[in-house]
Amino acid sequence: MMRKEFVRTINILLLSAFMIMIMFVECPVAQLDNGDILYVDDDGGSDYTSIQDAINNASEGDTVFVYNGIYYENVLIDKPMNLIGEDQRTTTIDGGGIDDVVTLGFSSNWVNLTGFTIQNAGFQEYRAGVNVNSDYNTIFNNIIKDNRYGIALDLWGHNCSVYNNTFMDNTYGILVYSVIPNNNILHHNNFGNNYINAFDDSNSTWSSIGEGNYWDDYTGVDADGDGIGDTPYYILGGTAQDNYPLIEPVQTPGFEIISSLLAIAVVLIIFRKKQREVVS
Repeated sequence: MMRKEFVRTINILLLSAFMIMIMFVECPVAQLDNGDILYVDDDGGSDYTSIQDAINNASEGDTVFVYNGIYYENVLIDKPMNLIGEDQRTTTIDGGGIDDVVTLGFSSNWVNLTGFTIQNAGFQEYRAGVNVNSDYNTIFNNIIKDNRYGIALDLWGHNCSVYNNTFMDNTYGILVYSVIPNNNILHHNNFGNNYINAFDDSNSTWSSIGEGNYWDDYTGVDADGDGIGDTPYYILGGTAQDNYPLIEPVQTPGFEIISSLLAIAVVLIIFRKKQREVVS
C-alpha cells in the first residue's frame, strides 16, 4: 500500500513530465486542461478494476492511470484524455484475440497513450493493437506485440505522433493507409521480428530532428559511424521512406529520466498555481 500511495502522489506530476519530454522531441501533444486522475488496479484498492470503466467515467481532459497488471480488455477511448500505464513492461492490455485491443474512436482527438504492453488483437482484417480513427493523438513508450497490425492509422487518423514504441512479433508493425494527406510523424521506434515492419501509402514523416527509426531488416551501412544509416529505409506501400534509419535500437526513457524531469514539472506546476492565485 505504501508503494501505491507513493505512485499515486508522484503521478500528479508525471503527466507534466511527459509533456516536457515531448517538447524536446518536437512532437504534437494533446493540449488538455488539468483534469482529474482516475486510478485503475486489477487487484482492487483503487477507483476501478477495469480500464474501460474508468474511461467511461472520465471527463474530457482527465487522466486514467493504470497500475501494473494484465488487463484482459478491448478498450475504447471516446474523448480527449490521457491513458497512462505504470510501466510499459509490466502493465499489459490483452485483447484476448478479439477485435482491436485499444481503439481511439472518432471523437477521441487529442489522446495521449503511453506506458503499456498492448497485445493479442483479433486476427480479422484491420484489427490492431491500437486502431486510430481520430486526429492529433500521441502514442509513445509502449510495447506493441503479437497483433496482426501493431498500429493501424487509417483514413481518419491524421496529425498523429508515434514514437519511442517497440513493435515486435506483429504481422505488420504499423499500417498507415490513407488516400489523402495525413501528416503523421513516426520516429524513434524499434521494429523487430515483424513479418512486415511497416506499410505506408500516404505522406507520413518517418524521422524527427535528423533521426528515424530502428529497423531490424535494414541492410544499409553507417560508414561515418554517426549511428544513422547512409541510405534510406524504403517502406512498403508507396514512396514513404525513413531517410535517417537508426543503426542501434532506441533505448526508451526509463524512470530515471522521468524522475529527473519531475523536478522541473514541480517548479512549473507551482509557478502556474501562483499565477492563478494572482489572477484570482
